[in-house]
Formats: sequence, C-alpha cells, structure tokens
Amino acid sequence: MDTSKAIEDLQGQYISNSVPHSTSQVDTTNWGNIRLLALKLVSTSVSGVPAFDLAIATVVLINIIVMAIESDLSADCVMSLDHCFSPGWLRALNIAFLVCYSLECAIRL
Repeated sequence: MDTSKAIEDLQGQYISNSVPHSTSQVDTTNWGNIRLLALKLVSTSVSGVPAFDLAIATVVLINIIVMAIESDLSADCVMSLDHCFSPGWLRALNIAFLVCYSLECAIRL
C-alpha cells in the first residue's frame, strides 16, 4: 500500500469519527429541544468557519491577554514587597472565563 492511500484511509477514519458539523449527518429523532439547540449552536458556520469554534477561540485569546496583565500585576506586587490583591475587575473576568468554558463544555457534551 502506498503512502498516499494510507493517508487517505486515515483521513477517512478521522472524518467518520469526528463530530458532525451538519444536522443532516445525525439521527436527531429522539433528541430533546435543548440538545437540538446545542447542536444548532455548535454546527452553525459563517463563511465556512464554525461560528462556535471562532467564538471560543476569541475567548481564549482574550483570556491569554488577561493572564499576561495578571502576571504583570503579580510581578509588580512581588517587586514592591507590598501586600497586593487582585483588582475586582480581574476577578470578575476570571469568573466570566470560567463560566464561558463551563458552558462550552456543557454545550459540546
């Protein structure tokens, strides 16, 4: 078996095992309304790009920026040897990120 045929077989196995991005690939006859809504949310695409994945990627990017800011604030706190606390807005953002990631997990299940 040549290499290109083996790669095509592996890709076919991956595609058949991946999460479907279309409601036509799934038997949804016994699904409840909440599960159908979650499937519609996850499978919606904008210009061929899954919108849900794009939204989560944006949340992750913003989280990275917030972590960099938090790291800088912590470093300043250590250098000054003061008792420093995280600002309230930083705690609120961390809770918001936790909620976003928890919702993502629940929707994808």
